[in-house]
Amino acid sequence: MESAIDFRRRLDWLLPSWLENANAYSQSTDEDMIDVAYTIVVNLAIFIIFLGVFTVVRQYYPDMYAAKKFVAPDRVPPNMPNDTWFGWIKDMYYLDDDTLISKGGYDQFFFIRFYRLCLRIILLSCIYCLTVLIPINGTGNDGTSFGSFDRWSMTNIPQKSWKCWFHLAGIYIVTLITISALESEFIVYAKFRHEFLKQTKSHLRTVLVDGIPHKLRNPVVLRAYLDLLYPGAVKHIRLGINIKYLQRLVDEREQAVTNLERAMYAHYISHTRPKVKVGKMTHEVDAIVYYTQLLDSLNNNIKKEQLRVREVAGLLDDENGGNDRRHRPHRSYGMYADIDEEVVLHRRSSSSSASSLLASSGVQLADREGSLSDDHDDEGFDEEDGINETSNLLVSSTQHDRRLFLSRAFVTFRTFTAATTAKQVIHMQLAGRLAMTEAPEPTDITWVNMYMTRRATAFRQYLVDAVIILLIIVWVAPVTLLSYVFSYDAVTEAIPSLKRLAEEYNIVESMIDLLQPIVLVAIMNLLPPLLMALGVFEGSIALSVNQFRAYHRYFAFQIVNVFLVNAIAGSVIDAITTVYDSPPTVFTMFGNSLPKMGGFFTNYLLVKALTGLGMELIRVPALFMSLGKKLFTPNTTPRDQQNLFYGGSMRNVTNPGWFPFHKIYAQDMLLFVICLTYSCVAPLTLIAGIMYFFLASVIYKHQMIYIYEPMYETGGKWWPIMARGMVVALLFAQALLTGMFILKETYTELYFLLFLFALTLTYYFYVASIYTPLAAHLPLDIAMALDEHHGYRRDAARQEAAVGGGGRPPTTRKSSSSSRRRKSNAEGSDKAISGQATDGDEVVEDVEEEAVDEMFDADDYLQPSVRAPVVYPEVEFLDRDLASKITNASSLLA
Repeated sequence: MESAIDFRRRLDWLLPSWLENANAYSQSTDEDMIDVAYTIVVNLAIFIIFLGVFTVVRQYYPDMYAAKKFVAPDRVPPNMPNDTWFGWIKDMYYLDDDTLISKGGYDQFFFIRFYRLCLRIILLSCIYCLTVLIPINGTGNDGTSFGSFDRWSMTNIPQKSWKCWFHLAGIYIVTLITISALESEFIVYAKFRHEFLKQTKSHLRTVLVDGIPHKLRNPVVLRAYLDLLYPGAVKHIRLGINIKYLQRLVDEREQAVTNLERAMYAHYISHTRPKVKVGKMTHEVDAIVYYTQLLDSLNNNIKKEQLRVREVAGLLDDENGGNDRRHRPHRSYGMYADIDEEVVLHRRSSSSSASSLLASSGVQLADREGSLSDDHDDEGFDEEDGINETSNLLVSSTQHDRRLFLSRAFVTFRTFTAATTAKQVIHMQLAGRLAMTEAPEPTDITWVNMYMTRRATAFRQYLVDAVIILLIIVWVAPVTLLSYVFSYDAVTEAIPSLKRLAEEYNIVESMIDLLQPIVLVAIMNLLPPLLMALGVFEGSIALSVNQFRAYHRYFAFQIVNVFLVNAIAGSVIDAITTVYDSPPTVFTMFGNSLPKMGGFFTNYLLVKALTGLGMELIRVPALFMSLGKKLFTPNTTPRDQQNLFYGGSMRNVTNPGWFPFHKIYAQDMLLFVICLTYSCVAPLTLIAGIMYFFLASVIYKHQMIYIYEPMYETGGKWWPIMARGMVVALLFAQALLTGMFILKETYTELYFLLFLFALTLTYYFYVASIYTPLAAHLPLDIAMALDEHHGYRRDAARQEAAVGGGGRPPTTRKSSSSSRRRKSNAEGSDKAISGQATDGDEVVEDVEEEAVDEMFDADDYLQPSVRAPVVYPEVEFLDRDLASKITNASSLLA
């Protein structure tokens, strides 16, 4: 086996030599209890100040802490009473779940439940750990002083002591509490997940189709193919379209209107018309006139291109709910040729059907044994066809379609049954071809990644994973450097006067000890934006998917660079080479290093609980972002004031933006890992954990209700990811206790602990294997019952009969939740849908409303450039007459 020295040499080029110096990891490994007490006092004082600021500001500027009113006023409850300082805490703590779901959503609901669950686990663990283990540790008589933090940890237990049985019992109790809580939460998750999936919103019956073979990249042929698989159940198909030219025009228009508004504002302030020199111009021209003409030209060009694209998109399905709309061959879009007119018209011919349309489009049907018809080549199908020879189909499209249409599409089904089935069925035998998954909400989609192919996405994912691994290793350098620079010894050595003050005043010593945790929190906050940018680069189709991946990576960073590096108290290179040379020594390293860091991580938890959450409560980061936006970005026109700059890191305080689930979940999962890891070794850490998770459950509930408006809704998909993180916390706790038993030479207890490892993993995977698939999709019996209740099955059957018989498809029953029927009209609406006679006005009104909703639902999954409206300058700072005189083009003013 390769020696540790050779392994070290191969890493020398990557990491600086000073990382091999153990002093770089210098930590306070034996905190004094008086220092911890001063940490509580200092941070509690800071929190009380923040709480006072929150209470006072809320009285005079209530909208400051209700920013969601500016973006979603209908999702904000009435302001809480402000007659007492702490009254709002009680109101938030007892806020019912229905309000949280209706105003925040299911993701935010499970986010708060995560904190409740962590708090419940820690509180139940404290019953044993604080009442039994604290006295056991305190009477260990291993020579530590009474005021030392280690006096109350397992470090104080002597070698081969029978008292280690109490710690073994403790880890069994903590594991039982955690696993039981996880199972009960999985049951709740499945229940609420089904409630979410039972909603009639059309995107919940929409699937994302990825890896569409070239031969199916034609809207008519793809529709016919899916009609064979799901007869009468396909409602809309939105096949991705190559619209890079249109997107470029939209981007140019956005820049033009921004420049026009700034020029108008400059004229309004200075009363002089600004000049501009563009491109190869030899002289400057009037900026307002130039940008007005440019905006007018771009609006016209974009409108024409959108009409062309919509003619292509109109072939995807009947946008008006199946109304008999005439299809004619569209004009060529850019360099693309016309789609075969015969194929298009064949769809509406009286004798058309899905199978005959496929045949006219180049589809060859196979016999039951899977042999292809004679007019196909003898080699069967090639890989590009992407069609399973047992699927009985071979589809082809034109070469023009391959350049025009993308490999991804959004398919909306009429029925829950079809949508539920499609998500779980393998449609082709080639891996990744025609793969259907739950579609993200339209607001969740990263549209620029619609152009990414499967191969490009796979390559970029491997590349990003390699970069992440490299960053995990290299990131050790700045973390350990700052840990050393801001350690107590380094600070007092650099500033001797502080050392004298620290020796005289314990509060000064405590404040110096706080520097290191604060710096670690600050440097780790730099990673989430970088990880999100890497996720966009690798091709994540949705913001939610990107955040899922960013969470896993950020959590790995946290574990390695905050939890392990700061606890090892030695060289990273030495640690790596030691584990490489003898893997079992990892438990001994844990036992040697982690228990000594209990005081440090207790301070870390206290800083996060009191100072960190206090800053979140009064929105200190939002204030700094708003200040930076005013100082370093154009902030004159209404558009500039609402726009986000530098990836959203600079925004107005009234624009809270999306909530960074990945960042907060990863940071707070690390805190839960710390709490469980030290639950049986240094139980005092649990007190700081109780403080943090209680305050977080209250403060974040307020922020979710009144501040943050989420960009997406996944129905609680974060929960299974969090459950895995909690199991990781259990494994760390068991690994640490394993190291302690080895060091204490209590090997009998060690055997029982190894059994607990296997029991924990086995039981978790058993529970997860039951409830995760159950909650992932709507059960088929519920789907069929919903289809029957809402009349979707009747609609699908009538659609299949009408299309198969060459007749006119019926108007689809409206399923959008945005236009609900009044209860008094429900009976009449059902009669109208089923063809029975009803009041004429009601029928016309319902049909028109349904047609609008059908079009709206279909347009949701069109690329944004296709549905971008005409843009006019926003000139609220001018009256209309003055604005018209300035631009000399009043037609541009909305």
